[in-house]
Amino acid sequence: MKPAIDIRNLGKQYELNEAAPYVALRDILSQSVKKVFSPAEKKEKFWALRDIDLRIEPGERVGIIGRNGAGKSTLLKIISRITPPTTGEAFIRGRVGSLLEVGTGFHPELTGRENIYLNGSILGLKKAEITRQLDAIIDKFLDYARPDHAELKPVLLNDVIEACLYAVQDQGDMRINLDVSKGLYVLADEVELARVLSNLLENARRYGKTPETGIAMVDIVAKARGDWVLLKVRDHGRGVSPDMLPNLTKPFFRGDTARTAATGAGLGLAIVDKTVQRMGGIFALANTASGGLAAHIKLQRPHQH
Repeated sequence: MKPAIDIRNLGKQYELNEAAPYVALRDILSQSVKKVFSPAEKKEKFWALRDIDLRIEPGERVGIIGRNGAGKSTLLKIISRITPPTTGEAFIRGRVGSLLEVGTGFHPELTGRENIYLNGSILGLKKAEITRQLDAIIDKFLDYARPDHAELKPVLLNDVIEACLYAVQDQGDMRINLDVSKGLYVLADEVELARVLSNLLENARRYGKTPETGIAMVDIVAKARGDWVLLKVRDHGRGVSPDMLPNLTKPFFRGDTARTAATGAGLGLAIVDKTVQRMGGIFALANTASGGLAAHIKLQRPHQH
């Protein structure tokens, strides 16, 4: 069987160019005249890679280790066909996908769904293939966004809410009304619960402003009900159309008010929903009778509290 990657006598040479300072038109003209009567300056060159031979068989897992500047990224760019080699050859059999940096290849003006189709097409996948695997791809995004296992323990809800409000206390376009019972404990992961609340507050601040004032009036209410704690985060904005409401927690869904996109990726409320589920709770969204959108979170109460 032929190797999946076969690199022979590979080399990559770059020219070192100094960053050009600001120059006026007269400087450009004078430099052009000088070049006519002066010998050409030799540019400094250096080899990022030289005399590299490497064979990787199908099914092998290989790690490339080296100090900064050793040429690791340059080699990967050549293998990914991002840049050509100066000398030698690189034979690649099969599809190659590169992830040289987190976020590389994602266009900020496209939705998450559109980015998936774009990157899949670049990798040589047909639209039908991408569509078949779309749900699995989205689930992977959500898995990377939050840990698989939430460490549940008794958490004082008052402290978590106070910490989240401290982060937004200087926002001039936001007012908070708080109605939370004292000494209220929930069974949750403290860090994840804080992220959930921060996401909901930011979503309300961006998209739940009262039309008359341009200020987001946000109510946070929490009460104990039997073995559960009911937490509500509600704004007094325009709300959401009933047809759109069931879709707000779907990954990459982009509604007219961009309610799903607290971070611009269309994953905000989808991550909130999945995180609450991982903590053994229930998350739901509803329009209120007097206007605005309400996020309802139902979390377990620890038995010792």
